[in-house]
Amino acid sequence: MLHPDRTSDDAALLHADVDRKTRRLYVLHAARLQCRRGCSSCCVDGLTVFDAEAEHIRRRHADLLANGVPRAEGACAFLDEEGACRIYVDRPYVCRTQGLPLRWIEDRDGDPAELRDICSLNEAGEPIEGLRVDDCWTIGPIEERLGRLQLVAGAGAHRTSLRDLFVSASDGHALDGSPSLSKLEPKTVIPMGDKSPKAKDKSKKQHAADKNQKHAAAIEKAKPASSVSTKKGR
Repeated sequence: MLHPDRTSDDAALLHADVDRKTRRLYVLHAARLQCRRGCSSCCVDGLTVFDAEAEHIRRRHADLLANGVPRAEGACAFLDEEGACRIYVDRPYVCRTQGLPLRWIEDRDGDPAELRDICSLNEAGEPIEGLRVDDCWTIGPIEERLGRLQLVAGAGAHRTSLRDLFVSASDGHALDGSPSLSKLEPKTVIPMGDKSPKAKDKSKKQHAADKNQKHAAAIEKAKPASSVSTKKGR
């Protein structure tokens, strides 16, 4: 069973650690990063988070969730009319690294292969396959920590849709006053999925790591890959 105060504090500590580790990368890649307030192409709908992060959002934004309304379906429920995040300080982990050069290890025919990707808006600059390992964000270790936090909290592998955090998500109306599509047809939540090709690869890899902590641990221990390739979203 989740302990709200402790779980929220643990999530806040994890987010602070991620922010410390990504600060250098944001400075290093400042010339190529187009990420700024109102840039929301990666803020897609249908994202889910572990209950540990969901509880943190509930604790920090109770009034917004109780009295506010989600953004119309098709974009993240927490975006305002100008495309800015209404919970930016407490946004989930997946939102804190989007836009950076990403790398992860995948098994390809029994051999570890390093894959890399970056948001299409941030492609200009040095090819990401030529970047040093330390100059990319590695997907895997933080997902493993999130998984352990979830298990310690007794929540298993359950995930919560960001849109479902809103109390008003059940009244059938969105931020623009239009009927919610979820009230017109069955709602399908694709864990960590999105409609942005670049963010899609990251979401898929993070969800896979969250779903299987043993695999994430194996990734950390994998031997250096013999080659690096880029993986473009479809």
